[in-house]
Amino acid sequence: MKYITTSMLALGLGLPFATLAQITITQANLPQPGAEWVIYSETDENPLFIPTPAGGNQTWNWTNALSTEESFTSQWASPGSFNGSGEFPSATLAIGDGDYAGFYRADATGLYTLGGNDGSRVQNGLVLPTPFTAGGNRTAAEVFSSLFFPGGGQAAYKFISHRTLIYTCDAWGTLSTPAFPGGVNVLRIAQTEVAGPDSSFTDASVTGSGPWVLMNADEGGDVSVSYTFVQNGNPVMVAWTSDDGYAEYYAAGSGTSVPEQHVVETPMAFPVPSMDGRVSIRPNTKAAVRVEVLNALGEVLHSINAQGVDLIQLGTQGYAPGTYLFRCLDAAGTPVGQGRFIVGH
Repeated sequence: MKYITTSMLALGLGLPFATLAQITITQANLPQPGAEWVIYSETDENPLFIPTPAGGNQTWNWTNALSTEESFTSQWASPGSFNGSGEFPSATLAIGDGDYAGFYRADATGLYTLGGNDGSRVQNGLVLPTPFTAGGNRTAAEVFSSLFFPGGGQAAYKFISHRTLIYTCDAWGTLSTPAFPGGVNVLRIAQTEVAGPDSSFTDASVTGSGPWVLMNADEGGDVSVSYTFVQNGNPVMVAWTSDDGYAEYYAAGSGTSVPEQHVVETPMAFPVPSMDGRVSIRPNTKAAVRVEVLNALGEVLHSINAQGVDLIQLGTQGYAPGTYLFRCLDAAGTPVGQGRFIVGH
């Protein structure tokens, strides 16, 4: 996985637009094998991208407001194109990056992530609900699990996390971006993520079939909100924004590039869990100049210079087994991303 000044535009809110009508997103709008999406990321906060109040018939004009200094390409493919597809019999789509592949299902109820050939599995991993229109609501109880078998007689490890995903179509109108300068009819979907309990386990039998012994647990409770703008067109996702002013916009690609993993701005650490005394952290944003590693009590264990660094190799030999947090900070010391990793040695 992944990671200026911008011109300011006046934002029209609630302006009348006589010919505009709210739309409905259906299964027919979901991606098909061969579709290619190009994702352009805005790495600077901008007040223009802070969500407007809920409501219909709005106008959002981002045509000249995105610096687009980061771009990534994702190509949707048939599941059978990748190793591990047999573990996901319900998959209809996949996205690959080297030896890794993530598998998805598109059906009448929406687009779902199912997991990957790295041992990860996702239940109720709703990405985009269908059919969906203004005023719609959908909730999914997502469960993510990852298994790791180091071999050589070492214990197996399991990580399980829970999230409640709440989708609400709270606004609709027209959105203009550099990919759609003439504007397109969109729905705005608010996604609220409520973090549930996270747990890590070890299995001394090394088989992965138990008995599993609890290593670490986190009650969760963190809440985050983001907004996705969707259309009846290709790509179905037109743009995304956080509640604090970061944004992405999407365009259709040529369909001729080498398939890549869908990269978003979320920081990441791998492998999960770390078993060899080292964990790799991708800050995934040029705004990050420092990465801090914290224990479960919130104490800072390490502060790492991340300016201009795409990948940090962190030695974990001195860490006790368990879950650790990391946060990415900009030059002003403001958090611009966070994530977690597990030490299993």
